[in-house]
Amino acid sequence: MLMSAFDPKRSSTRPSNSPGWGPVAQASLLAGPRFPQSRARSGDEPHSGRVWRQMYIRTNGSAIRKFAPMDRDRRRQLKALGKAEVARESATLHASLRQANPAKPGDDQWADHYRLGIKRERWLRHKLPLLRAEELNSLFVVHPWGANTWSAHLGGYVLCSGCGTASPSAIPRRLIYWTSCGCGNIRWRCFFGWQRCTVKDPSLLSPVKLIGKG
Repeated sequence: MLMSAFDPKRSSTRPSNSPGWGPVAQASLLAGPRFPQSRARSGDEPHSGRVWRQMYIRTNGSAIRKFAPMDRDRRRQLKALGKAEVARESATLHASLRQANPAKPGDDQWADHYRLGIKRERWLRHKLPLLRAEELNSLFVVHPWGANTWSAHLGGYVLCSGCGTASPSAIPRRLIYWTSCGCGNIRWRCFFGWQRCTVKDPSLLSPVKLIGKG
């Protein structure tokens, strides 16, 4: 059926003695369109990707060497350092929790202190006040939280080492809010939708977590 479709004798548009309908033309019609094929140079493996791999290594050689696999001693050293850091952070957090609630677990006083601490933390998340050193130390335990670098987000607090004031790192939009820390390093200015926070010396700020005292 396919041969008859290209039989020049059955075609009404081209005569059989036309030079365009010779054996070569019929064979090309039956074979369909031919696309150019890329040929590799002598000595290269065709379609193996070896040339592209060599180009990638030449371009990204420094990155490949940077992420080269570590030896066994280096992995053990880093694993030991990570475990020691986790143990240190866990011990510091347990110490802060014991300071916030010194009663023994299972005692009635421990439960009362726990509920009072949770109540203060809820008030803190709802109001997001700026706490001076006296009020801060009477209501909360200041626990270092993360590295020295911090990013502003709702619920987060930073401690100014210049005056000991704890300030929220971000606040929602307020109608009027005009306050600053004791040394003036942190200044909040909000007035009818316009809002700005100014920090004179960011190196004096460190992220903290405030744990409610019972």
